[in-house]
Amino acid sequence: MKRTHLLLFACTLSCLFFSCKEDDDKDTYTCVDVSGKNYKTVVIGDQVWMAENLATKRFNDSSDIYNSNDVRYWANRDVPQYAYFNNNSSYFNYGLIYNYRSVAMEELIPKGWRLPTRQDWEKLVNYVKLHPSYDSINWVGKSLASSTEWRASNIVGAIGYQSSTNNKFGFNAIPAGYRTEYGAYYAELEKTMFWTNTVDSVTSNLLVVSFSYKATGIQFETLDKELCGCYIRCVKDR
Repeated sequence: MKRTHLLLFACTLSCLFFSCKEDDDKDTYTCVDVSGKNYKTVVIGDQVWMAENLATKRFNDSSDIYNSNDVRYWANRDVPQYAYFNNNSSYFNYGLIYNYRSVAMEELIPKGWRLPTRQDWEKLVNYVKLHPSYDSINWVGKSLASSTEWRASNIVGAIGYQSSTNNKFGFNAIPAGYRTEYGAYYAELEKTMFWTNTVDSVTSNLLVVSFSYKATGIQFETLDKELCGCYIRCVKDR
């Protein structure tokens, strides 16, 4: 009888092991844009995020997004536009900066994914704060920012403080700057901005999420939604 019980116990453990392994195997998600570019993804809690910035030059119907190299043309708020940082394709690892018009159409978001809301970002922040790795140094910004390229900061817990310890969750936010309402490129190595899908109730502008080398967390800011340019990270629920 004891032998039978031992066999049953062993079988139960084996089933649990393989069941867990199968579930773990399911924690891989693909994100492919209309041009066939396959993006890295990362599972954080019950959310799945892109682990790199969107870089599509076409909408999902294969129509082109306008490549805006001309500062004067960037002010044309009615035309969906993208740009490389500093209009230099050597920055391709940064992904692409998009203006509000291209974001508002949402037709550049890979199928099955969506532009995150403020609530999505807050959910991500709360998960990080409750994680065992969260301590007096590994705060939200450091936990989600890349471990390279950030300007150094002497503020304990800031993204630029001992940045080699950043990126605990593999989100890998890089200091790719953003584009101002005047078409200028700004804050490389110091800051990066991501569009959200949430409209600020006071200004009626879209909220953006800001990572800064001298900040310990992430901030919600408002930019001139008609003229500024930011990056995109898409999200989906598990």
